[in-house]
Amino acid sequence: MSVPFVLLVLCVAVPRQAGAQKALQGQIDKAEIERLIGQFNLVDRKLRFVAIDKLSAMGKRVMPYMWQYLEDENNATQVRVSVLQVIEGFGDAGAEYLPRLKKFLSHKDVDLRGYVLRTIGRMKGKAKPLLADIKKLWKDEDARVRGLAFYVTTNLVDDLGQLLPDLGKALSDPSAQTRLHLLRTLESVYGPAALPILDLLLERLADKHGMVRSFASLCIAAIGEPALPALTRLLHGDDNHARASALDSLGRIRPTTQAQLAELVYAFRDPYLHSLAVQALVAMGEPAVDALSPLLDDKNQATVVLTLSTLGSIGRPASKMWQRIAAIMEGPDPTMRTHAARAMSRMGSGAAPAITVIRKAAKAGDPKAVRLSAILALGRLGGAALPALPDLLSLTLEGDVDISQGVEGAFLLLGEHGAPVVGDLIGMLDHESPQVRITAVRSLIALGQHAVPGVRLALIQASAARRRRLVLEVIGGLGEVAAPLVTLVIGLLENDDASIRRDAALSLMRIGGAGVAAATVLTKLLADRDSGVRLAAVSALGSVARMREDTVSKIVPRTKDAHEGVRYAAIEALGWPGNSKAVPVLAGFLDSEDEFARLRAAEALRRIGLLARPALKPLKNRLDVEESEHVRRAISKAIRRLMQPR
Repeated sequence: MSVPFVLLVLCVAVPRQAGAQKALQGQIDKAEIERLIGQFNLVDRKLRFVAIDKLSAMGKRVMPYMWQYLEDENNATQVRVSVLQVIEGFGDAGAEYLPRLKKFLSHKDVDLRGYVLRTIGRMKGKAKPLLADIKKLWKDEDARVRGLAFYVTTNLVDDLGQLLPDLGKALSDPSAQTRLHLLRTLESVYGPAALPILDLLLERLADKHGMVRSFASLCIAAIGEPALPALTRLLHGDDNHARASALDSLGRIRPTTQAQLAELVYAFRDPYLHSLAVQALVAMGEPAVDALSPLLDDKNQATVVLTLSTLGSIGRPASKMWQRIAAIMEGPDPTMRTHAARAMSRMGSGAAPAITVIRKAAKAGDPKAVRLSAILALGRLGGAALPALPDLLSLTLEGDVDISQGVEGAFLLLGEHGAPVVGDLIGMLDHESPQVRITAVRSLIALGQHAVPGVRLALIQASAARRRRLVLEVIGGLGEVAAPLVTLVIGLLENDDASIRRDAALSLMRIGGAGVAAATVLTKLLADRDSGVRLAAVSALGSVARMREDTVSKIVPRTKDAHEGVRYAAIEALGWPGNSKAVPVLAGFLDSEDEFARLRAAEALRRIGLLARPALKPLKNRLDVEESEHVRRAISKAIRRLMQPR
């Protein structure tokens, strides 16, 4: 065969082969498209949306099939709407289909009208040729279609100002849903440019529907200062809904002139409006402080209380009133003293000039609420509280539970500024009063990393078992920030005193992964003669050594310990997130005769999470026969967790 003849055969065969492949691909595409369209009939929305997304991704080659299904009046609305959603996925690239979509704007099916309008809206400026047809839908019988038509129209017109009068008139639409949709459009699209229809917006502040009033308030607030005169007039009207909505707008605009602030103070005295007035004044911050100042002398006690509360909410900017508030703290009325102290406690370091009054109230205030607020105020003074640190220590020695909790809170707020008294707090660990010792421990924990150097020294120097145990409790409470102390704690794991070994292990458990260096010694303690030590060791090992390959194999034997507490702790210790190695062991405990073992196994599987899915069948089987309500509840929670999507 000659070379030219071979070339001729190839030239004929290759196009034929390409044509055959193209035809085959077309058949495959058709089958896939029709399969996906078939999912439009499914009840499951997720599966429908998957089909819609896939068809949109296939591009315009699907359109012959889309038109076939969209234009067939015998197809269900759900199918035709799904077709529109496919076209919607094309965005403005689908603008070439506008002529064929136009007829559906007047379709008798409201869902089709609405979805075709939404689809056209996605085409943005390219949909302008249909603007006149879309504006006709402003009078559609369905409120949802009318609202959507308003929105789409505002996205298509070039001159929003020309459209504004018509939108203003539409605010009286009989449907609250349409009015709401329209107000959302006005607020997001127009903002200050909506000023020409301010009067129509003000009318909506008296609307009978709360959401309509709220969005009308937002629209007016977006207009800004030009709306203030009209809003202040409404405050003095008769309609409480309109007054409240006007006040809401007023607060959002945040007026600054004295006359406008006076209106907020007027509303502040009104029982119907005072909560909104408080919100507005707090949002304004410092400008509101001077306006509120005269109310501290009001003859109405309720007004003064509300004023103090508002000043407290304003916080540090209100500290310019500290002298007035301090005077009330020292006044004769216990109720007023309490509210004044609470206000002072919220002013942070701004209350520093009043430290003398605050210290006095903390030590001898009456009622106790005054003392607690004063203690809190000291905690919020920051570095300015240094002179008052001895006061906090003396309050600790009182042994009163409420006062002690207040002191702990103060040290938590002080942070590094409380470091100078770490040594004094450690000294209180030897106090004869259990309440004082508890407060000292919690206060040291509250100081966090700032207590670590002092705690290190205390652990080294501690000779008495009780102090050592309390220092270990502090270390455990400090958690990860106590990581620098791990080496010292490990040394105590081999102490002759079982209670010290136990507390050292528990401290390491709370320190977590930073204590991984203790894994070897903790493993030895799994065989300790004291059950309390074994329990602490197995819990600690599950906390500090999760990343070690051999941790599960070390803990599992303790699930058969002679002491039930150790067994339960071992089951719990295996339940860290992602610990798939422990799943078979834990699943086996679901059939245990011990109710508490079953309970802890179910809880551990839930904590492991999705990697415990192999235990789903045992969990479900157990649920069918479980009699204990507590265990059933734990199993149900585990099943729900394991069945969550990845």
